[in-house]
Amino acid sequence: LCEALERSGRDDVALLHFSQVYPVHGSAAEALARSEKTRVIVENNATAQFGELLRRETGLGFQKRILKYNGMPFSVEELERAIREL
Repeated sequence: LCEALERSGRDDVALLHFSQVYPVHGSAAEALARSEKTRVIVENNATAQFGELLRRETGLGFQKRILKYNGMPFSVEELERAIREL
């Protein structure tokens, strides 16, 4: 994801990575609330499970989702393409 962000050429995108899924760290709501525009979740599943957990825990949802659920990891190229299309 970091490489895809760099390659996309977008300087208006920030990345927030969670090493631990649960419990959600207390600073998550602060970090998500700083988003000035659209919040996007990137997940390897069909239903954005972690995004839903974050919404329940912080009260802040995601306007866009980049999801892949065929069992394969994202490639840099497909993430870059999805980021450019936002």
